[in-house]
Amino acid sequence: MGNFFLFLILILIIGVLPLSVYLLRSLRESTNGTGPLDEDLTRTGEGAEAIEWWEARRSTFNRSLLASGAVVLLVYYALLRWRVAAFTGEAFQVQPRQVLFLIVIYLIYMGIANLLYNIGVFVEQAQQPTSPSAYRHRTFQLIYWVAIAAPFVVVLWKTLSPVAR
Repeated sequence: MGNFFLFLILILIIGVLPLSVYLLRSLRESTNGTGPLDEDLTRTGEGAEAIEWWEARRSTFNRSLLASGAVVLLVYYALLRWRVAAFTGEAFQVQPRQVLFLIVIYLIYMGIANLLYNIGVFVEQAQQPTSPSAYRHRTFQLIYWVAIAAPFVVVLWKTLSPVAR
């Protein structure tokens, strides 16, 4: 049990704490409505317009991921409670350690989703589409909905899969 808490503390210090600070800072920043974290990168050089466009929507992306995380956690525990009651007839109890662990895992997922969010900028700069506006909106919607839906798919798959007996 002590190793588990040491593991969680280590993850919090090394990965989640800096990520959380980054995410909170990106949510709070509102310079010109964009809130980019690297002002020099987004204001000068080739592709600056594309980077500014994507950074302007990162806050919306992160807020949606946070809201989705809260809903997916509720859905997970509702389905888990239903499964336990249906198969064992026992009462289901939520353990704080498990909730903390799931929150840490979700924050790591948010970090990975934010890294993958950058694919839109990189592909746009590599392909240089003829209609950047249409490309940006279409690609943002794709990345956004995949990032929102992925945790729900995992939860539904894990909780509704047949139980081995």
